[in-house]
Amino acid sequence: LSLPTLVWLLAWPLGTASVFKTGGTNNCLQGFPLWLPAAVVVVLAAAVARAGRGRVMLTVATVTALLLGARIATRPVKIWTPTIDGYTEAVELSRRLPGMLWFPWNPLVTVHTERRMYQTEDGLYIRQVVGRPIPDAVSKRHLPPRLAGRVLPSSGSEWGLAARFLPEPVERIDLENWVVLRQRPTQPGEKP
Repeated sequence: LSLPTLVWLLAWPLGTASVFKTGGTNNCLQGFPLWLPAAVVVVLAAAVARAGRGRVMLTVATVTALLLGARIATRPVKIWTPTIDGYTEAVELSRRLPGMLWFPWNPLVTVHTERRMYQTEDGLYIRQVVGRPIPDAVSKRHLPPRLAGRVLPSSGSEWGLAARFLPEPVERIDLENWVVLRQRPTQPGEKP
C-alpha cells in the first residue's frame, strides 16, 4: 500500500494546482480512485491474516460485494450501453455535407468522417484566456473549406467564439441531438 499511497500523495500538489488553471478541473484529483483498489486489497489481506475476527470481516465484505454486484447486474442494460445516437446522427450529417459543417465542440466527428481536424472552440478560448488569441485569418484556414454551418450539441451551450465565423443572420435548425446554426439565405431585395 506504500507505493499507491505515495503516488496519491504526490499527485495532490499537481491536482490541486490544476484546479486554479483553465480547463481540466473535472479530472484533476483522481488519485483517490486509483489508490482505493490497492487499499481494499490490503485491508482484506490483513483481515484474512487475523483469522478469527478477520473471517467475519471477510464474510461481511464478500456478502456486501455480492449484493452490490447483484444490484449492478439487475440495473437496466441502458446504463451499460454507450449512448451513441447523437454521434450516429452527427456522422450522418457530416457525411451528407462534407467540408461544410463545423463541430466546434465535437471535432472527432469530422476527424472520423472527413479525416480532417478543424478548429475547436476550446482551443480558441484557451488561447484568448492566456492572451494569445488566434487571428481570424489563421483560424479560418482550419475551418471546413465551404463552411455553411456550425453544429452544436442540443444539450449544451457555446462560448460565442465560434459565432464570429458564421456572421448574422443565423438560422437555427433543431435536430434531436444537435442544433445546426447556418447562415440564413438572404431574400430577394434584402440586404445581406
